[in-house]
Amino acid sequence: MPDGTVKSLSIEGAAKLQGFPDWYKFPNETATAGSIIGYSVPPSFATQLFMSAQSPVESCNCMTNRWTKLRTVLVHLPALG
Repeated sequence: MPDGTVKSLSIEGAAKLQGFPDWYKFPNETATAGSIIGYSVPPSFATQLFMSAQSPVESCNCMTNRWTKLRTVLVHLPALG
């Protein structure tokens, strides 16, 4: 802040920015909850990453069945926030 004060994000605020749904419950210990949020991959990013990697993998026909099942799970994830 301009006056030199430092603000920090709440666990709820950080979770919202990372894409966690409002109903997700975190441990009471702030450090543990912060670690869970910090090491997570946002579902929307994971979906986009998977979709971009899918074409090259499917073209080799080596894991098509597994990728198709995983795609089905990712595409049908509930919309978050």
